Amino acid sequence: MADGNFQAAVDTFTSTGLLEMGYKDSEELSYECYYQMAVDHFESDNYAAAVDAFSQISDYKDSANLRQESLYILADQEYAAGNRNEAIRRYRELGTYKDATELANSITYEAGKACYDEEKYPEAIEYFKQIPEYEDAAEQVLSITYKIAKDLFNAGKYVEAIRYFQQVSEYKDAGTMINECKYKYCSANKHNPDDTTKTYIKELTKIKYKESASLSKTIFKWKAKVDIKVSLRMGTMTGVSFNADLSGGDGTSTKVKFVVKMGGQTFKYCDDKKYKAGDEPSCQLSHSSMDITKKTYSVKVYDGKGNLIGSASGKPTEY
Repeated sequence: MADGNFQAAVDTFTSTGLLEMGYKDSEELSYECYYQMAVDHFESDNYAAAVDAFSQISDYKDSANLRQESLYILADQEYAAGNRNEAIRRYRELGTYKDATELANSITYEAGKACYDEEKYPEAIEYFKQIPEYEDAAEQVLSITYKIAKDLFNAGKYVEAIRYFQQVSEYKDAGTMINECKYKYCSANKHNPDDTTKTYIKELTKIKYKESASLSKTIFKWKAKVDIKVSLRMGTMTGVSFNADLSGGDGTSTKVKFVVKMGGQTFKYCDDKKYKAGDEPSCQLSHSSMDITKKTYSVKVYDGKGNLIGSASGKPTEY
């Protein structure tokens, strides 16, 4: 060890098996070599290597304290180099050593503010969530979440906005904004409602929100997608069917009436059966001597209350 090559000395103790044999003071000497090697790293400003070396002999002399100091200096260096996340990680690892906790919290807060200034709002929230007791970090989480929700609302992204408003439902008017998002979504999709529209409007009508009752009637209005098909060709016999694919109704049922016009003739058909959404009521015309598959038809379909719910016109197409 006289020449200061402590790593070589440590390797010698390990490779020769002196430690395993318990030869004289080999263990003490080995620890001392490790210690001196770690001190050399520390004094040479090689703090990462010092941390590793002192970690190997944490119970020896003041190794634990020197390891903490090395780690503290590393954290300082990471912060000075602009590596906030790595600095935070190292300060957190130090626990209550010196002012490491305060530094970790302040840098975390600083990182959150920087993300906010760069409009990286979700990232800002994640930083502030790490330090809920520090300064106004908790308020920052609420206000930024609310801002994201309002921005989504203003962009017409109502479903996404609801998710963020729900996270801060007690903040400002977030509770009211959740209902307003649902109302806006339903209004935008009233003529082509999806399952989300139907769920929202039921929730809104239950609490009598704005004009939700009137909007509900539009959303659940009966609709029929009508088509005209060739249904029969057998010798001189031909037939045409008129089909209605029903939607709407909010779980209720309705009678269906077909009014078919061909040339100057009008045909009406209505049975006593009631149909639900997803059903496909139909009626048919046939003729024994005239090819009615080449005619042009106009079809209107009405619900049980006489409301027009669908129509189609043209020549029949093949099945």
